[in-house]
Amino acid sequence: MPKTVTLRLCNESYSQLSAAALAVTRSIASMIETLAIKGLQAKRFMSAGETDEILRNDVLMNTLARAHRQVAARKGSLVV
Repeated sequence: MPKTVTLRLCNESYSQLSAAALAVTRSIASMIETLAIKGLQAKRFMSAGETDEILRNDVLMNTLARAHRQVAARKGSLVV
């Protein structure tokens, strides 16, 4: 179910969002939602370069595989 959020913007920010939304035929609400989700995803996930670096690191990949096997076998303990 959609939720309503009240947002207070200065005139400059509103003008910029309004112009950007108009340029891509979106409502201002849709533009804000799209930009917010893209911003969250950019912060939450690794870049392609970071992913490649991890996948090329054989020592790390072997350690992760071993840890995965231990978790699946319910061996080891969780350190918090």
